[in-house]
Amino acid sequence: MRHGRALVAVALAAAALAGCGEDDDGGGSGAGGDGDTDAPQAADLGRGGRLFVAKCGSCHTLAAAGAKGDVGPRLDVLRPAAATVEQAIASGPGVMPEKLVTGADAKAVARFVEQNAGR
Repeated sequence: MRHGRALVAVALAAAALAGCGEDDDGGGSGAGGDGDTDAPQAADLGRGGRLFVAKCGSCHTLAAAGAKGDVGPRLDVLRPAAATVEQAIASGPGVMPEKLVTGADAKAVARFVEQNAGR
């Protein structure tokens, strides 16, 4: 039953994410651009965190990344497993674009989310 709830959560998350991450310049409202001195520095985030900020942070809230998106679910509350994040990235459930990142980059983002969401 837990797997089913996770898939529903991913589908709902994805439905809210259409168009997120398509701005390849890393800009947007996602992380730390508002002068927030508590926002982590990009160098401190590692590759997965930097990719998250650039591709996901404008839609998702994740405190560890300084991301304050208000379109997708708050990952600090959802706390998805890496496998769930990878599945959402690959399939783009709902309105979320599929394959915003791929391969090793998708794995890095998924690990970053799993390790940091809710902490």
